[in-house]
Amino acid sequence: MSSQGVGGIPFTYAPNNDGYRLLELPSELAAILDSPNAPTLYLETSPTTGLAVLRSPEHIYTLRQRNTSNSIILTQPTDHTVRNRSIDSDDQERDVSASPQKQGITAFATIHESIELIRQASDKPSDKAAAKPAVSMGKWHERFGKTR
Repeated sequence: MSSQGVGGIPFTYAPNNDGYRLLELPSELAAILDSPNAPTLYLETSPTTGLAVLRSPEHIYTLRQRNTSNSIILTQPTDHTVRNRSIDSDDQERDVSASPQKQGITAFATIHESIELIRQASDKPSDKAAAKPAVSMGKWHERFGKTR
């Protein structure tokens, strides 16, 4: 016999088969997108590498897929009909009644990868002198991720 109440938040998983990717924005790009006069950003193909790039008015960012160690679950609020159940003397569950709609949560996608933006070096001569070379931090995905 169950000792728990009937309370709780109804939770369902209903994938919608749409592909989702989370885009991790650098702080300077997030700041200009939050401004009142946010510019238009463009996804293009780089003429030199053939890879996808994101172009803003000031900078160009290379897109790189990154695996996450924890899955991210996208959810939305939904209304659920909750069935009230009781357990009789024979330890059998029986539907007693259906209660009115109750607010719940539905998970509609699970994400295992995100996309990070890496700012490219500028072609301007003044920026080339000030630019520092990229330093590897010794992270696993930087050392071994290129061969995947």
